[in-house]
Amino acid sequence: MPNLLLRRSPALILSLILCFFNIAGAQKAGLEVTRTSAIDRDLPVLNIAVDASGRKWAANRTGLYQVKAIDFATQKTLAPGEQNVLLYKGGNADYTWKDADFRKASNAKSAVTAAWYDEKRSVLWIGTESEGLFQFKAGPELQLTEQFTSGNSKLKSDNVTIIFQDKSGQMWIGTDRGLTYGTPDRLKADFTGYEIQRIREYGTVIYVLADGELSLSPNGGKWTDLAFESKKLEGQIADFDIDKSGKMWLVSGLLTRFDLLAETYDV
Repeated sequence: MPNLLLRRSPALILSLILCFFNIAGAQKAGLEVTRTSAIDRDLPVLNIAVDASGRKWAANRTGLYQVKAIDFATQKTLAPGEQNVLLYKGGNADYTWKDADFRKASNAKSAVTAAWYDEKRSVLWIGTESEGLFQFKAGPELQLTEQFTSGNSKLKSDNVTIIFQDKSGQMWIGTDRGLTYGTPDRLKADFTGYEIQRIREYGTVIYVLADGELSLSPNGGKWTDLAFESKKLEGQIADFDIDKSGKMWLVSGLLTRFDLLAETYDV
């Protein structure tokens, strides 16, 4: 489930894998950060994910790795021209497609920036740098269902930054200029002018990180800013995630754990 990207400190974000491996035994006060040697520490991390079967993954520019221990990972073999959902920020599942098939079906020329695979419905979502969002029927060959752009939908920009799907099946599409969410035939827009960095769900609440600020929407209702004690952070929030026990992990200049229920901190 944890799925994080830290732009300013690639080494720190890798340490979060260890935090989630040992979350049950974490200290009540004070967090110990350990750098993993499972993949190259000197390369920026593009994505970290735990898939539906519990496998832990990390991606950098050299490829996609299944992380099996703090010091051991195996690289997933991808043929030339193959892409995988887990290579992209927010990617949720081990699903591979051929870039040539994507280009042929979509006529897209711009770079892929985000991906999400809906296994239940066999739907692949691909976000791009300048041509919006593509919806495909997954299979031996990709079948284009629809292309969403700022011109034909409520997408706030054609530069997609992240894709997320909540438990109800509703899609959340982040761009560099705002958020679009809903079902393909009924979309809404919010956060105009903000770059969407991360989208998460806990219970019936959606959390969105936009330009370093966290907001929440309970039961699809009004958005509310989530304020934190300034001394518990160092600078803006760069990323976050929420574990199954309701602990929110915040990445700023510090690694901070915030208990959503008890409203207590560990730093």
